[in-house]
Amino acid sequence: LVIHGISFFWPASFPYLKGSGKYAVWLFFVLSAFLLTQGLQRRGFSAASLYDYAISRSLRILPMFILACVIYYLAGVGIDSREQLIEVISLQQGTIHLWTIAVEFKFYLLMPFMLWGALHLQRRYGDGALLAGAAVLVLGQQYYWPYWQTPENSHLTLWYLPTFIFGMLAGLLQPRLRTRPNKCLA
Repeated sequence: LVIHGISFFWPASFPYLKGSGKYAVWLFFVLSAFLLTQGLQRRGFSAASLYDYAISRSLRILPMFILACVIYYLAGVGIDSREQLIEVISLQQGTIHLWTIAVEFKFYLLMPFMLWGALHLQRRYGDGALLAGAAVLVLGQQYYWPYWQTPENSHLTLWYLPTFIFGMLAGLLQPRLRTRPNKCLA
């Protein structure tokens, strides 16, 4: 918000600030993964809870996203043709700030599988194995898709996987850390 505000009121500053707004988006992705991880972990992986997760994510995001895309198209802002409108709505293209919805929604589809694997690793081998597994995933992802080469407004979730992994990791470790006694307070 601050970066956008500065570049809006002082357009000459934009070249110096270009790209810095993505850090706030990355933090949002971390927070989203953290909260969704804790919610899914509490509800479990039954068919009913996964169905509820899918329906609630879809109904919370898609109707307003589609409405926003149609309004942008009709206003001629960021979506210039019907073909582009269809590509944006079907999460195949990112445009202006709407690219974040495509990234986030695709993560919603991946997350139950990633979380199931992470929980299995954590329960079977402990927190150390969970941390090692996350590190291997992040290092592998960064080898092929380093964050400094992230295309502007990319709709591809793979560029942002580390942010989601960090959020999931925090969501899995935070409940365990809360149960440990704080030696500083004793």
